[in-house]
Amino acid sequence: MICTSKLGDKSTASEVAELYKDEVRDKTIVITGVSLNGIGKAACAALAAHEPRRLIITGRDPERLQSMEKSLRDQFLGLDIRTVEMDLASNESVRKAADKIDQFCAEDSGCIDILVNNAGVMCLPERQVTQEGIESHLQVNYVGHYLLTRLLLARLASSPGGGRVVNVSSSAHEISPFRFSDPAFSKAEGLAQDEQPLKDVCKHFDTPWTLDYSPLIAYGQSKAAVALHAVALSQSVGKGITAISVNPGIIETDLWRHMPQELVSEILACVPVKTHAQGAATILAAALDPSLREHSGAYLEDCALATPSKHASDVDSSLKLWQWTEQKCHPYLN
Repeated sequence: MICTSKLGDKSTASEVAELYKDEVRDKTIVITGVSLNGIGKAACAALAAHEPRRLIITGRDPERLQSMEKSLRDQFLGLDIRTVEMDLASNESVRKAADKIDQFCAEDSGCIDILVNNAGVMCLPERQVTQEGIESHLQVNYVGHYLLTRLLLARLASSPGGGRVVNVSSSAHEISPFRFSDPAFSKAEGLAQDEQPLKDVCKHFDTPWTLDYSPLIAYGQSKAAVALHAVALSQSVGKGITAISVNPGIIETDLWRHMPQELVSEILACVPVKTHAQGAATILAAALDPSLREHSGAYLEDCALATPSKHASDVDSSLKLWQWTEQKCHPYLN
């Protein structure tokens, strides 16, 4: 368990940051996908209250980033906050963003203490693939963050005591393992049994079981990959770094924008919904709790250690996925 029983499913980001304020002070923290209507803002506001050395936030829309920066500067006078435009759907954009973040870090301490891979996309109604042939949920939620983390590994490893990487996963990771033979959903036949969506979990999530493209199954595959990324980082590939994946819970944010409104209303009516501050709490517990240095690769929900699906925690699968992603990102690593 996490080192304190004071935290739970109702805890807020501010409560977590207050509890671990010594882990915030003078730290350089990078958070992706920060917007005015999301858990990223709640995380930033909680951290900004405790004198971080610098907050670096990323997003696709420069105007929204400026609004976010102004909101935080107005609330926290003297806060050193930097913005970086980054589109996770483009590996070239990710590489440019990593270069800019690297330049910011070179101004003083040279390290990144915490990287929160928070940005995401959910339930795109139609199958989309990138120029590299990667399905869009997988690219934005996983591959783009893999590349960013990979490019910043040296900065993270140079943090005193080791850097921390937090990957925002989801309970939807339970829906599907990573489809190594067909990650882009390009075929509907011949998929190995251990790569197929889980029928009972699909039923639980009220989504039809299929081997074809399905918005929620594609989202689930990407979130399983996100969890496996943390597992891989806990091995030798992430030496000197603590990596944790988290399930922030059900939260109404801009992430739901591609879902039919009737479905959103139905979900919100029948499951416990967290506020942005409550959703950000588990993220900050993963980022700040010193005891988690002994649990790299772990999975958290409700501010406590939890057990993910086997397909999202298997070490061999995580290293196989690392190799697959390394090949996909190779042109941007030189």
